[in-house]
Formats: sequence, C-alpha cells, structure tokens
Amino acid sequence: WSFRLMAIEKQVHDDGAFAVARVFEVVTAEEIIDFQFWLINAFNSGTLQKNYRLLIDARDVEIIQVGEKDIYRLSQINTVYGRQRGKLRTAIAVDSGPGRQLAQLHKTLSKNIGIEVEIFEMREHACTWLGIDPMAGAAGMDDDQLSAS
Repeated sequence: WSFRLMAIEKQVHDDGAFAVARVFEVVTAEEIIDFQFWLINAFNSGTLQKNYRLLIDARDVEIIQVGEKDIYRLSQINTVYGRQRGKLRTAIAVDSGPGRQLAQLHKTLSKNIGIEVEIFEMREHACTWLGIDPMAGAAGMDDDQLSAS
C-alpha cells in the first residue's frame, strides 16, 4: 500500500520487511519529523518488521527547509523512540543537489543509534545495497509486483 503526504510518498513492501520513501520538490523539517513518527508508528503497529530496511529516494528534492536544530531534533527522535526497531539499514538515493549535505549529516548522526546509512547517486545501487527490488516504489507499480530480492 502507499499514500502521499505533502512532499513525502511512503510505501511498505514485502509484508513490512522494507519501506520506500520518495521525497519531492520542497520538503520541510516538519514533514521529515512527521515521516519519522510515521515510521515509528508503523513499526509499533506491526506494519513494519523489526530490522526493516528503508530506501529514501531524494533525487527529486529541489529545496530543503531544515536547519541544524532540526537535524538534532530528528536524531533525538530516532534515539528516544526508535531503538526498539532493531538495527536499521537506510539507503539514501540523492544527487548532488540540496539533499546531499542533509543526507551526509543524517548518516553521521545515525552511527551512534544503530542505523546504518549509505548514500548513493543511483537508486539501483541503493536497492542493491539494501537487497531489494530496484523497482520498489516505482511510480505506477502495484504492491504485489514488488518483492524483496
């Protein structure tokens, strides 16, 4: 299943083994924080499995309205609310645009809280690293066409 909330489209695949987030256009700190709480709630409700994998496709981001304080708040949310999710693997597909620096900061802050983050320019490489189908979360595909590899 999938739905789009503001600038972030979220999908859950393979019975909660992995999630895909596509980030579009202008994204704000509030949207990212809402996304974090969505992940936490999805895990707590059983929609996402322990140790799930996450692909964040941020190649279509044009503007990021996030400050340094927001980054530390995001890190705190992960630390306080996200520990029970297990060791997470997150791949971020992002070009050299505005999302690259934010992705690098997220990677640095995530090291201390058990989230393994890697950054890729190509979505296919991110999917390979996560061990998921490169078509996961692609526009126009039904969930039953998507599977973990």
